[in-house]
Amino acid sequence: MKKFLAAVVVILVAAGLGAPFASGLVAERQFREKVDKINKLYGDAALGITVDITRYDRGFSSSEVEWKLNLGKMSAFYGVKDVVLYDRVQHEMTGVVVETTLTKNPKYEEIVKNRLAGKDPLHITSRYSLSGELTTTATLDAFVVNVDGQTLEVKPARMVTTVDKELKHFASEGTWEGVAMNGVGSVDGVSMKSDLTMETIYLWNGTAAMVAKSGRVEDVNGPFSLDNLKIKYVSEYDKGNNKLAGKVEYGADKLVAGEKKVENAFVRLAMKGINASVYEELMRQYLAAFNKILADTGVNAQDPEQWEKALEQQMGQIGMQLMGTAEKLLANGLEFQISDLRFTLPEGEVKGGLRVGLNKDMTFVQFIPLANQPELALQIFSLQSNCSLPKQLLGGDPALLEPAFPGMQTGLFVEKGQWAEHKTEIKDGKLLLNDNVVQMQ
Repeated sequence: MKKFLAAVVVILVAAGLGAPFASGLVAERQFREKVDKINKLYGDAALGITVDITRYDRGFSSSEVEWKLNLGKMSAFYGVKDVVLYDRVQHEMTGVVVETTLTKNPKYEEIVKNRLAGKDPLHITSRYSLSGELTTTATLDAFVVNVDGQTLEVKPARMVTTVDKELKHFASEGTWEGVAMNGVGSVDGVSMKSDLTMETIYLWNGTAAMVAKSGRVEDVNGPFSLDNLKIKYVSEYDKGNNKLAGKVEYGADKLVAGEKKVENAFVRLAMKGINASVYEELMRQYLAAFNKILADTGVNAQDPEQWEKALEQQMGQIGMQLMGTAEKLLANGLEFQISDLRFTLPEGEVKGGLRVGLNKDMTFVQFIPLANQPELALQIFSLQSNCSLPKQLLGGDPALLEPAFPGMQTGLFVEKGQWAEHKTEIKDGKLLLNDNVVQMQ
């Protein structure tokens, strides 16, 4: 029995001593698998971005790894072809901990040495579990630099991101105390949170949100400031029905521009009924065309300003190339919404909303007859809109309060006490303006 227990103890000790080595083996395999996945994803997206492991020195309890992020055609934007990441990997019992630095990049190293007194403010720590999940924590120390004679103060920041083994689910949460530049402006109290699942490189499900407690832009003609700015984005992909929807919300407690002030502002913008397959096709074509333009303009562009001018000249070509595919999005059920629009002015509160949808599949050519036969719109579109505001904002303009065309029985707005109200709807093949039928012929 004693021999058996001794053997068990020896096995457990050996396993414990060998665990870091085993973790290192597993981690290297995961590293290389993730590189292959990243290259496939971004290769499919036609961005020309690739990741390479240029050196992997695996030891018993630790490893050293060098990565190279090749920006491809995007390097023309940043003036940098490659970004080098250096990792120190510590093998542990149930995974590895990685410390990453950018100081192997000459330009970054020069900035740290000459402008930040040799102190790298960026710290990146990642934990790879044996199951393949990756959690990365990036922190930024406060620092001050001189930019064109102005003092730029960057405050501390922290971001934690978790990614699953398949690189499909991304969850992140972060805070940033803000940034300020003398004579220019400041942003304070920024927080971010997202939870997104990738169905394809272009189709996602989930939410992302950001809050900024305050911000200010200095201007001799009148400063601009904001309080408690909130932005939220929602993406919904319905694989069964091949439909994509997106929604973004904007809100702020206060916006001030010079002498003008807006309070309690909010608006929600949404697109629904988007054909997901067509959207993917459109994005692939756009990125392929954009990639080609980057290649064409980047080959001989020595001066960045000349390169930007050449890029601007060719960007217009992309729109024409994509019109055929974009036209396929004009399908029955496509809908655009502006909802819960509201804000308060010194004169009072303004509220409104708009919903426009397609009742049938259309082409661009089929919209041309509407110029001479506007009544056709009643069969093509669904429409609802409303607005309420203090009537003094209209300034008594007769173009808004009186019928502008013979078929109208009211103006765009009708007065109700101290308020001016508007309501439009297409119902049973008729256009209703403020509950009255508009004669289209």
